Amino acid sequence: DWRRFRADSISSFLDEQMSIVKRHKDKRALVTTNFPGGYFSKKMDFALLGRQLDVVSYDNYPVWGGLERPLPPSRVALALDITRGLLPGEGGGRRHFWVVEQLIGAQGHDEIGYLPRPGEAAMWALQSLIHGATGLMFFRWRSAQRAQEVFCY
Repeated sequence: DWRRFRADSISSFLDEQMSIVKRHKDKRALVTTNFPGGYFSKKMDFALLGRQLDVVSYDNYPVWGGLERPLPPSRVALALDITRGLLPGEGGGRRHFWVVEQLIGAQGHDEIGYLPRPGEAAMWALQSLIHGATGLMFFRWRSAQRAQEVFCY
């Protein structure tokens, strides 16, 4: 019951926000929000949420916080494939998905995390494109000077 309640609450909140944004946005503008990955542990209905968006967006963090090494490429590939499948298109096709946060350096909120080795960030970016991403943005271009993401660079 809790999972259903949570999924319904998040979905109705997104519906409410989407109706506000769509009333005020330019007709050419697309509406999206970041999906954090970890699909099997989040207890949300990402497919339901994806249907409400113009573009599904994903945060690709193959390594997070105190991990000593990145997730295996197969696990990253699975998350990208799930993301690609969340936004059904017309006539059985699929619409776009973007990676709006692609890890390119060490990161962490309370500690400095794993620093990608030479070529790893490029590999993750290419992996995103190969798995169907039509947009790719990198996080973080420069280190923050203050606040919780000061260790993300």
